[in-house]
Amino acid sequence: MVFGCRSTYTSEVNAVGIRPDQFVLLSTKYLSLPLHRVHIVWTVLMHNIAFSLHLLLVVASWSLPFLVDWRLAWAAYAVVLLQFWIFDRCLLNKRHGLDDTHSDETFYSHLLEKMGFRFSRPKVKRFVRFWLLLGLAALAWVWQHRPFSHFFPH
Repeated sequence: MVFGCRSTYTSEVNAVGIRPDQFVLLSTKYLSLPLHRVHIVWTVLMHNIAFSLHLLLVVASWSLPFLVDWRLAWAAYAVVLLQFWIFDRCLLNKRHGLDDTHSDETFYSHLLEKMGFRFSRPKVKRFVRFWLLLGLAALAWVWQHRPFSHFFPH
């Protein structure tokens, strides 16, 4: 069985001689590797799964205003805000190699930097962890209530 993953975790991956951001084919034949290398391969796979799950949740949060009742969207955004308020970090970031406890790196800043965009990390963190969620919550309510529809008849 063969499956692929993209590595972005330099400290663990370099231990087996794989460059960061290099596409790696993993095969069941590697189970004969020494245990520490199997652990490293497993760690890379788990990091990639966590990253994919995080990306899926971000896309879902952007879609919530259009897919679910505004009350459910508000509840979801409140849970995320509570996570930031209680833990002062995103719980998924550490699972895929981002440390946002002592830095201003966020999932969004990580993605933007990978795409070549450079923004102030503290500003991105403040925007994502407060204003973006409030904006999405407001969008959910406005989209579903259409308070200005009497100004724009069909």
